[in-house]
Amino acid sequence: MGKHSKKVTCSMCNGTGKQTFNNDNRQEERPCPGCNGTGQV
Repeated sequence: MGKHSKKVTCSMCNGTGKQTFNNDNRQEERPCPGCNGTGQV
């Protein structure tokens, strides 16, 4: 199923499962595209 035999912390979001974007002086959180919001890959 996965590429990894064990879970590894997603480097894109540091395991949070979210990425924060700045939109017109306000912060918006979205699920991380690297791990689909799980925080692990």
